[in-house]
Amino acid sequence: MDDFRWFFYAAGAYFLVLLSLRLYHLGMVYSYYPKLLIWQQPFYYPLYCIHKLAAVAYWWSVLRNTAYISHEPRLYTPECLTML
Repeated sequence: MDDFRWFFYAAGAYFLVLLSLRLYHLGMVYSYYPKLLIWQQPFYYPLYCIHKLAAVAYWWSVLRNTAYISHEPRLYTPECLTML
């Protein structure tokens, strides 16, 4: 499980940033704020940039762990398959 620690950290951080960005955006939309002016809100653009950086970290960890799993034969033993 220690091999996948960074994936769980990245997934949790990505989910929290994604959720906060979407809730902030939905709050603006439901308060009838003009769509193009949402970008001029004080926290939207920095939150959007943080979201994109978190997405890069998340997808990097997904690709890294997928490559690790596909090249690690010890994960395909009968003991590991029965843990599922």
